[in-house]
Amino acid sequence: MSTTPTTALEAILCIPPLHLHIKEEATLAALRLRAYGLWKDTNIGHTRILSKEINKCPQLDWICDKTRKHYVLDRHYKVAAEGGKTDKADTVVIEVYTDGSKTNSGTGAGIYCPELNINIAQPLGKNNSVFQAECVGITTAVIAMLNRKVKGFSININSDSQAVLKALTKHTTTSKLILDCHKALQALSKSNRVTLKWIRGHNGNRGNDAADELARQAASLRVAGPEPIIPIPFTEYKTWLHNQTQTSHSVLWSKTKECKHTKEAVPVLNPRLTTKLLQLNRPKLRTVVGMITGHCPLNKHLSILGITDSPLCRACMETEETPIHVMLQCNGVADKRAAHLGSSATLHEALGDLGGLLSFWSELGWLE
Repeated sequence: MSTTPTTALEAILCIPPLHLHIKEEATLAALRLRAYGLWKDTNIGHTRILSKEINKCPQLDWICDKTRKHYVLDRHYKVAAEGGKTDKADTVVIEVYTDGSKTNSGTGAGIYCPELNINIAQPLGKNNSVFQAECVGITTAVIAMLNRKVKGFSININSDSQAVLKALTKHTTTSKLILDCHKALQALSKSNRVTLKWIRGHNGNRGNDAADELARQAASLRVAGPEPIIPIPFTEYKTWLHNQTQTSHSVLWSKTKECKHTKEAVPVLNPRLTTKLLQLNRPKLRTVVGMITGHCPLNKHLSILGITDSPLCRACMETEETPIHVMLQCNGVADKRAAHLGSSATLHEALGDLGGLLSFWSELGWLE
């Protein structure tokens, strides 16, 4: 109904209030400008937004992988992002396998090359992505070969990450790690024939399986030194800021003195409930929202709007007709309530069974 409070709808659907959403977007814009080297912190006016958020979440001050757009106009190595056979060469072929892994413990890259006796398990920390781990794996493999002064060979660097290989085929990039990987590959390609080749992961390839095992070992290792050891993805900033916005929203909801009916049904923000509600069609969602907020065609609310003369319950005529009374107390609908809702003691408990709740109101027909 048009009288439904916006604050209640925001809580039910876990939509942050507009001022919190604007604050989150403004902070993201500041972080983006800082990554591009265009941010000037004068500590005056709106420029203080970034320093304030960093005080709340110090990780926002960590170096980011995002950078200004760089153009890649020359490429001396080949990329077979779709797999297939590589060109035959008269020189000796060196097969290198790289992989990345991310677990609850952290992120890691694995590099395996039997010809050069390379077995590297490189931990990267908890805040990096699998994409970054795959990219660092290729870069680390190239640096290892440069340090060994490998020259005059045909080198196949095998990776099961099409995303990284396709990123290396593009003529522009905004990732520091992709740019570093490209530069390393260019250096190795000066004295070798280098081909990046996609292989299907977990397909019985011994080299890929060895690199995968090294990557998983690396993901379980602790990083030596303070994190992050490589730039973090910009998406990590988004995650931190979104979580911060949700926390602020939760605090606002707990402190609000309004929407008492809704607070009884949803005492704290409940993303699981939101997910279930958004799977309902519009008529059913309208029914549930009306029941939660009390802004629905029951006599109590209709009398407030001046549509009916009496707020009394039409089933028992003993007290005001509200969702709480009908669903938990009314003797006039006790049989229907028991059949569909069981013995729910609170509105919050009743929301645990949306199917029964909708069946109950559908049989009554009072919210239609």
